[in-house]
Amino acid sequence: MAGRALNAIPVCALILLLGGCVRYEETIAVDRNGKGTAEIVLSRPAVDEPSDPLHKLNGIVESRFSEQAMTNALPAGLACEYQRTASGGAIVVRAAYRFDDIATLIGWAAKADSPLGTISILRKDGGLEYSRAFGLLRKDEMGELRRYFPECQLLFKLAGPGTLDESNATHCDGSTAVWELKASDLFAGKSLTARYCYGSRWSWVYYFLAGLLVGAVARVVYRRLTRGQHQLQVAASDNPQRKG
Repeated sequence: MAGRALNAIPVCALILLLGGCVRYEETIAVDRNGKGTAEIVLSRPAVDEPSDPLHKLNGIVESRFSEQAMTNALPAGLACEYQRTASGGAIVVRAAYRFDDIATLIGWAAKADSPLGTISILRKDGGLEYSRAFGLLRKDEMGELRRYFPECQLLFKLAGPGTLDESNATHCDGSTAVWELKASDLFAGKSLTARYCYGSRWSWVYYFLAGLLVGAVARVVYRRLTRGQHQLQVAASDNPQRKG
């Protein structure tokens, strides 16, 4: 029955369902121009015994996170440094992307069926909005997930430009939003959201106050000039015979 539930989950998500055996970390950093980096680190057990229940799943993981899958047909403006190491009975895969525009990364990831393909970024004047949505499982599938993989943990980090204005992150480290989730929460319809502001939300106040200040100074200057002219006129009227 667990197999039926797993088969109903998108292939790119299967790597997340191996309980404490797998650790998935994703870190994205983007500046106000859309340039930045994205890193995926996946650690999983090395299972060679065909009779092991994890053997088939590890085969899927191997294909989805192979160098070919993670670097295939990268467009201009997107580069990847890929590493695969084996140590202590575990296999660690690291894919570090550098992009000139995050829209390029997202577009490629969606076509390549990459885990990064579910990201949405909206850049506005003075701000950036991030959202991430995951597949929604049926009630029976969620039951199997909670039963067999209750402690599966996922870590997502996002460092955006400027100030982290709003998010539903588990916690924040400065301007970095951090989500620590269980797979059962993720596939129950959980979404990740964050909004960054790199223009001051009080800019209009500053401009308004500056306008008032300039207006006040101009008014004082004008009053002094008109007062001086008035005094000259009074003096001239008091001495009608005085010649320049």
